Formats: sequence, structure tokens, C-alpha cells
Amino acid sequence: MTTTATRATVRTHAPVLAHPQLRTPQQLRARPALRTRAASRSVAVGRTARLSVLGLLATLALSVPAVALLDGVGPRASSLDVVSTFLIVAVLEVAVARGVWRVTREHAHPAAYAALLARTGYALLLVVGALVLLWTGPSAAPAFRDHWANALGVLGLHLVATGVAFWRSAPSGLAARLGPLALSLSGTTALAATLLPLDGVTLPMVLAPVVVGELLLVLLLARTALGGRTVRPAPAR
Repeated sequence: MTTTATRATVRTHAPVLAHPQLRTPQQLRARPALRTRAASRSVAVGRTARLSVLGLLATLALSVPAVALLDGVGPRASSLDVVSTFLIVAVLEVAVARGVWRVTREHAHPAAYAALLARTGYALLLVVGALVLLWTGPSAAPAFRDHWANALGVLGLHLVATGVAFWRSAPSGLAARLGPLALSLSGTTALAATLLPLDGVTLPMVLAPVVVGELLLVLLLARTALGGRTVRPAPAR
């Protein structure tokens, strides 16, 4: 009888202990810690987005005038000036690539990783082209223009992948996804300008959609840095 009574007691109290409203002291202490951890991640994402905005603006400030500087290689500017400019841009591109990856990786890891690889590859292409220009001299400036135009197609691929990453990271609703859609379209335009022309690629026709895409990326990152609903909060772990 004692055994039967004990089993009955266990059956009576087991559902009460398993009630979803009840939590152990460890679980109750863990919930504020999870909220604190999520808030810390949100602050880190905002800080990374701000740094990425600064890096993007710096690359734009250097890359666009570099076109005129590249045209003046020879009598007006030395190839060393152009090479140093593009090497600085390459370093900034790697920093921006890492920053964009850290902002978008929580909800869209494959797309964010593809964007990281594409922008890093673009930076490596810039380094190779700049070193060839330094080694060859001003006579290689036209070849470097063609090399840069083709490398911008890789940057267009980065814009497409980043647009996909922001799309998957964005809150539900069409308004929050218009920016990522426009970003992917600008990257697609840059890719098309690189791959489709049969008579060769010219730098302005690829640079224009890339600049538009970079400005859109600046806006998306700036909104994230200011606490806008561009990226969903990461789930607490």
C-alpha cells in the first residue's frame, strides 16, 4: 500500500511541476542574462554598422576621384599616387566587407559569407592591378582601367549578395525590403555591364551602378546604426 500511495503522489504532483508557467530558479536568473546578451549584440551590430558607413564613405571619396587621377597618370600624376590610392581603398574594402558580414550574418549566413568573399576578392584584384601598374609604369594605365572595370563586376556580385542578406535579415513588410531589393538591382546592373557588352567593358558604365549601390548600402547601414528596422534582432542564445 505504501508503494501504491507513493506512485499516486508522484502522478499527482508531476503535472504540477511540469506546468509551463513554473520555472526553476536557474531559468528565472537566465532570462535577464539572455536579454542582456541580446542587447549587447544589438549594440555591437550598431557600432559595426557605423564603422562600415565610415569605411564606405572613405572608399567612395577615394575611388571616384581616382578615375581622374588615373586619367592623369604621366605628366600630371605619377603612377605611385594612383597605386597608393588604390592600396588604401583595398584595405578599406576588406574592413567594409567584414563589417557588412558581421551586420547580416545572424539571419543570412550563406549570403553574408558570399558577400564577404566577393568584396574581399575585389580588394585583392585592386591590389594586383595596382602592383602591376607600379611595376610597369604609366604606360599600363589603360590596361589598369580595363582591369578595374572588370573587378567592379565582382563588387557588383557583392552588392547582389548583400542585398539578399539584408532582404533575409529585414523585418516582414515590403517597405523594409525595398532598400535590399534596390541594392541587388544595382549590383545586377553592374554585373550585366561587365558581362554583356561584346565590344568591351568601359569603366564609367560599370562604375555608375556600383556608386549607386554603394550609396544604397550606406543608407541601409546608417539606418541599422541608428537603430532602424533594417535588420531583425538576433535570437537570444
